[in-house]
Order: sequence, then structure tokens, then C-alpha cells
Amino acid sequence: MTKYLRKLIVFIIGITLAITASFFMEIAFYKEFIFFLIAVMVGFFAGNGIEHLSNGIKKNNGGNENDA
Repeated sequence: MTKYLRKLIVFIIGITLAITASFFMEIAFYKEFIFFLIAVMVGFFAGNGIEHLSNGIKKNNGGNENDA
């Protein structure tokens, strides 16, 4: 459940960044849609990357504790 929430939060952040960028640039609608698609892809990749990083950090910490 938490990993879906994390992906949703990153997804929302990506959408808001894309919308604000399109407002600042004052670009055409189709370019805004491209920004939206890029934000969706970046959101999913970032969510997966954060998940893998957190899993790797947990494994590394466990290994270090066992070594010590």
C-alpha cells in the first residue's frame, strides 16, 4: 500500500511541475500534453527508483550490522 501511495505522490508532483512549466512558458496545448506525458513517465520512473534505492539501503544496512 505504501509503495502505491509513494508512486501517487511522485506522480502528482510530476503533473504539477508540468502544469507550472507550461504556464510559465505559455506554450501551445499539444506541447502541454507532451509535458504531461513526460511528467507521467518521470513520475513512474522516479517512484520505481526511490523504491529500489530504499530497498538497497535497507539491505546494505542489514549487511553492515551483521558484519559488525
